[in-house]
Amino acid sequence: MLSTDGRAVLISVVVAAFCAAVAHALTCNEQHACLKAGTCRKTANATSLGCSFRMSLSAAGARLLNASNGGGGGDVTGTRGVCAPGMRQSVSVHTDAAQCTRRRLYPDALNAEIQLPPAAAVAEQAPEHRRWCGAWIDARPAAFVAETKWAFFDADDVTADVDAVIAARGSSRVAGQDVAKFRSACRAMLGSGALGVAAQQAYEHLLSALQVDNLVTTDRGQVLRAAGRLAAHACDAPATIGLTDAGATFAMHVGVGVAVDGAALSDALYAVGASRTVRSEARAFAEQMEDAVDNAASAAYTIGEADADAVARGAHPTTASARLAYESVNPVLGAFAHVAEQAPAEVTHSYLRGLAAHCAHALRTAVGGEQGGLVATTVRTITGTSVPTASAVAERNGATPAELRPRALGRLEGRPGEVLDAFVHLNGTHLRAATAATWTALRPLFGGGIPPSVKEQCVEAARLVYPNAFDRLAFDTLVTDRLYGRLRPMAEALRMQVEAAVQRPEFAATHGDAGQILMLHNAKRATLRVAGAPRGSWGGRSTAFVPPSLAASDTALTIMLKQAEALFLDRVGLATRADSICEHPPLFDARARNAYLVVSSKFACAMLLPGMLVPPFADERYDDESLYARVGYVIAHEFAHVSSLVQYWNYGAVEAMLVHDYASSTWPEALADRIGVWAVVQTGNVRPERLCAHVSQLWCARIGTLADRTAEGRSHPLSNERGDALCAYLKTL
Repeated sequence: MLSTDGRAVLISVVVAAFCAAVAHALTCNEQHACLKAGTCRKTANATSLGCSFRMSLSAAGARLLNASNGGGGGDVTGTRGVCAPGMRQSVSVHTDAAQCTRRRLYPDALNAEIQLPPAAAVAEQAPEHRRWCGAWIDARPAAFVAETKWAFFDADDVTADVDAVIAARGSSRVAGQDVAKFRSACRAMLGSGALGVAAQQAYEHLLSALQVDNLVTTDRGQVLRAAGRLAAHACDAPATIGLTDAGATFAMHVGVGVAVDGAALSDALYAVGASRTVRSEARAFAEQMEDAVDNAASAAYTIGEADADAVARGAHPTTASARLAYESVNPVLGAFAHVAEQAPAEVTHSYLRGLAAHCAHALRTAVGGEQGGLVATTVRTITGTSVPTASAVAERNGATPAELRPRALGRLEGRPGEVLDAFVHLNGTHLRAATAATWTALRPLFGGGIPPSVKEQCVEAARLVYPNAFDRLAFDTLVTDRLYGRLRPMAEALRMQVEAAVQRPEFAATHGDAGQILMLHNAKRATLRVAGAPRGSWGGRSTAFVPPSLAASDTALTIMLKQAEALFLDRVGLATRADSICEHPPLFDARARNAYLVVSSKFACAMLLPGMLVPPFADERYDDESLYARVGYVIAHEFAHVSSLVQYWNYGAVEAMLVHDYASSTWPEALADRIGVWAVVQTGNVRPERLCAHVSQLWCARIGTLADRTAEGRSHPLSNERGDALCAYLKTL
């Protein structure tokens, strides 16, 4: 017999089942009645046993619904829902979940919905950023230690949309272009667990390129050419080869390479089936290299032009006609050449085989992520007391080591959502760091963790070796033909006004006589390019990219090596043809909401990244005022960075102009801002008071309670205050 508690449970279950059956019957009866009357419809997931339904609204009911659906405050579409001012309730294309997205406005981009009501702005004597953006700022607090910028908060969402478009391409059944062929080969390699076989083939490809067995090790030139050959495939080698600036054009730069740990060489050789003798010889050579540096006098670190030329020629014979720059103090290369001259030929051959095996293993790790970032710990730059550290070299050239971290072959690290003008200006140091990247210098995919999927793993691997193709995909996704066509005349109009601005007494006074001449010279020659723009078009590179020769039997890792060499040759062409420095490959991911200027005493080249050519900065349907006041302001600001060579400044005049509104560390940006907005106004497309409203919205932000608001020490003015300062200046025009 059931206990008292058991009977109580049984009774509860029976009663619950009876009530559920009654409720189900009533629901089914109601569904039947409303379907017959035509006032409802079955839901998509209704089965033969289910009776769920959705009511259809009558005209009167729809009117009542719309009346309560947030249609006030300028929301004529009734789609704001529960979102903050300036946002619209929508559904994610990726997950079908509800989300708030930026309201797209055109032809007038100025968002009235995020402004404070005029009476409220007057009552609180609101500064300009609150007047034009206060309703959005007040709608939701920022995280305690962070700030959320109105113009940048959705940059990562736009990046995700671009990635979704890219990920949808590249099926093995429609693999037409090389990047799609690579992704197909990558998925096949990872899907079948064939990384080891692929690494073996990559190793053999490098041996074929090096012609190790035919190398005469007593010939210093041949030995150095072997180092260059490895560098051309983005492998770790005793020297690096990249691009640098040479006046208004390019030069090939031979830099300090790395020494690979002997134990790592031995392990990599074991993985490709090398004999014990080869492994021991490679390890012994590596140890002798380190001893040679540690025990040599500083003079042994020095290399001459002939040595640098040999490295460059080894990379590819066409470098013979290119301008050449090199680090004369190069301990790794000097030690490599010295040991090769002393060691038996077979030992040198074994070391080169070890470097090839290490390169193949670095490729395997970069794609497969099996060992995370461990490969990077097996290389080091050998330095002595007379050799400047990487940090010292970077600081000497106006950069920090963090700025010089590569993300892909030819691209520097930089999140797609980073703020406008991540650096004051860029120079040859940044160009060298981007174009001399090696596989171990690149950040391991997914931080060495487990990737979400093979598809994403291969997309990210493709991004490493096909940066130009991904730039073009981003451009095609984000930039319409109409918008691209409107940018060209606008850029030239703004350049002309910047040229006029730097001749005005107020701005000319910020430079001495030599600086004024230089600033005007660069303003006259300033050029705008758009990352990913079609080659041969006004904003793209002028020459076509020559792809490598591929075979159906090539594995994904071999394709990566071939593509790396093709990218290298594309850069060599810039130097051999003495192309304008403005032909440089973009230094950052095209998805970034960013722009930058490469500037020196001989040139000024602005680069606009497609991630910037989206609302609230640009749209093909923006009217002239909105386009000039938003992305036009960005372009003018970049051109105005011709004023950023601070060594030519008249500091007294700069201080007098800016000290009351800006921290001294932000003066290069502040001066470019003032010149830029003056140029925009002078085009006649935007009145000063309207430009104030636009830039106030571009620079407004929600500030966390504990966010660092220290102005001094930053390279850029603080959010909110930046717009306020520009408005104060615009009121004087």
